[in-house]
Amino acid sequence: MSSSKGVLVKVQNWWKTKFWDPFLSYVRHGSDPPVLARSFAVGMCMGVCPMPGVSFLFCLGLIGLARLIKYPLHAPMTLLSNAIAIPFEAMLVIPYLRLGENIMGAPHQDLSPSTLSNVIFHPFSSPDLWLAIGHALLGWILVLIPAIVVLTLVMTPILTQVKKRIPEHRTSEHPDEDMEAGLISNDADRTSEAGPAGSPHDDPAPG
Repeated sequence: MSSSKGVLVKVQNWWKTKFWDPFLSYVRHGSDPPVLARSFAVGMCMGVCPMPGVSFLFCLGLIGLARLIKYPLHAPMTLLSNAIAIPFEAMLVIPYLRLGENIMGAPHQDLSPSTLSNVIFHPFSSPDLWLAIGHALLGWILVLIPAIVVLTLVMTPILTQVKKRIPEHRTSEHPDEDMEAGLISNDADRTSEAGPAGSPHDDPAPG
């Protein structure tokens, strides 16, 4: 019981360090909420691409394209949400596949354990694999733009409220100067506590 609880604590700490804290930092110090919401939506929708290993490249390409057309994306938020979406990628492969098959009027791909095993262990010898990937990509492309629009509309007011509720913790861009200023301030405090020369606390001069 204690070991499982320790694993849960480690997972929570990992999630907080790797995802939640950066997310709050981007909301607090990043761009305006509409830009952050759009970036979050793009990263999430790219992250559920049914072709493994290419979502990160798609995100980089869209970030570069957005800069060229002056339609900014917040790059860190886009890449963070892309990583958050990875667990949902496998969950959406079959819905994308079925949608693409229905659009193309193709028969449904057999998803029996033996077929899946053959695809996993002999991917290049399975002609149906590439057809299935094509159908899944078609289904993903069909829902991509509407999903980005809807998710942006949903996340914009949420991030606006989160930004208002997060306390501002301003950090200096020059920590060395802050340290030096703090040392000077401490020296000044010690000098004032000691009192000026010739104060009443000094011993009187002999007559």
